[in-house]
Amino acid sequence: MDPFKEISTFAFFVGYPRSGHSLVGACLDAHPNAVVSHELDALGLLQQGLGRTALFEAICGKARSFYETGSEWSGYSYQIPGMWQGRYETIRLIGDKRGGTSVRHLEAYPELLDEVKQLAADYRIIHITRNPFDCIATAVAKRAHKQQKEFNAADLMRKAGHFFHKASIIEGLMAQEKSAVITLRHEDLMADPEKVLTELLSFLGLPVVANYLEACSTKIWPSAQKSRLRINLWEPTTIDFIQNQIDQYPFFAGYTFEQ
Repeated sequence: MDPFKEISTFAFFVGYPRSGHSLVGACLDAHPNAVVSHELDALGLLQQGLGRTALFEAICGKARSFYETGSEWSGYSYQIPGMWQGRYETIRLIGDKRGGTSVRHLEAYPELLDEVKQLAADYRIIHITRNPFDCIATAVAKRAHKQQKEFNAADLMRKAGHFFHKASIIEGLMAQEKSAVITLRHEDLMADPEKVLTELLSFLGLPVVANYLEACSTKIWPSAQKSRLRINLWEPTTIDFIQNQIDQYPFFAGYTFEQ
């Protein structure tokens, strides 16, 4: 029996490090009609020539192994109790969570999207935003910890440049594929997870099933952490530069250092 015969939609993420992709990916993989792997790099495998069946098998295998090893990432467990992570009832949607890398692939190989469109009858792109000041601050803090060195304001500006370069690629993608892209705000998910997840399921063509929203909500903190307040590298010129960049993208509207 072909487990992939009922698949109607392929989904992948685009976005920025530390913006909440792992949480949303885990919630989707917990749905009985979806399999979403964690950090497989499905677009990279597709670009390398992996065929549809082999790619879907790799996604299912990665999702299963991630669950069986505790669904842990960056010191946090993304296991959602009582749901369908690592397994499925009937697969109608399949995909992968690796936002930043997917952006790089699409920048280098724009034609890759044509191959994505051949994987299923429909495709969907999930774009998650978080306050850019928080994403940039967390990226700097994580890199400084990994390298065991002090970072400075110049490092902060470099990370900001990387962040907004991704934003420019995503803006171009959204202009071309408007109907296939949904933008979700990390802060909105924290504030009202059931509403945001219901919106996402509707966009993906998945039903709301019993206990699903409640179970996912147990893994979602009541408010987003303000990572920007944990570093002391901010200078007025840096804040002004980042705010100016933020104001150029409609999907970042309303984000400021203060809010």
